[in-house]
Amino acid sequence: MDRRLAQAIKLLSTNLGRRLRLREVARAVGLGPRRLETLFKEGTGQTYVAYYRALRLQHAQRMLAASQKPVKEVAANLGYKHVEVFCRDFRLCFGQTPSEYARLRNKSVDFVIHQLNRLDWPEYRC
Repeated sequence: MDRRLAQAIKLLSTNLGRRLRLREVARAVGLGPRRLETLFKEGTGQTYVAYYRALRLQHAQRMLAASQKPVKEVAANLGYKHVEVFCRDFRLCFGQTPSEYARLRNKSVDFVIHQLNRLDWPEYRC
């Protein structure tokens, strides 16, 4: 992978709560916007915008799975100004809304805990 593309990806990964524009990232890694866009297409198979959106949504998925934060807060933490846009992007990416994902994830965890509690091994009780 191109060193400058790796730098750009690292910059995006550490700034998920901000809306970094292609021009800003390109300047930070010493490239023009068109060249960085080309590197993204060649190196990831995605455009800059698609890659950054997917990165942010994957982080949102982890946040929803690991916490009880409201969807609105998760969206705000990832730089979305409008929760509706966040919900639309999440649904398009994962096939379900953030609320549905969180609810199903919590049900799965509750089911596993219930099953573990039914075991006769006290050291595994939750």
